Amino acid sequence: MPVIVYSIAYLNSFTKGYLDLNKIWQRQCLSESLQWFMDRLCDSINEKIYTVLKSSRVSTLSYARKKETYDLIKSSNFGLKISSIIDDLLENI
Repeated sequence: MPVIVYSIAYLNSFTKGYLDLNKIWQRQCLSESLQWFMDRLCDSINEKIYTVLKSSRVSTLSYARKKETYDLIKSSNFGLKISSIIDDLLENI
């Protein structure tokens, strides 16, 4: 399931590219708040994709490759707040 790919793309868009990947690399792990955020985001994206797939006859991989899937995910509001991961953003925003 391409949930991880969509989650990372959504996270990049959601943070407008200000996620401090260098900090994550140096720690070699996610902060507790970012882990919590990603858990919720992945669950929400997975649920959104499977809700659509229930009513269609396409495979998960076929549906995941469509631009409309990316557009659906990108335009979704999953109720997550950027303030919950503010410590993970670059300091110069």
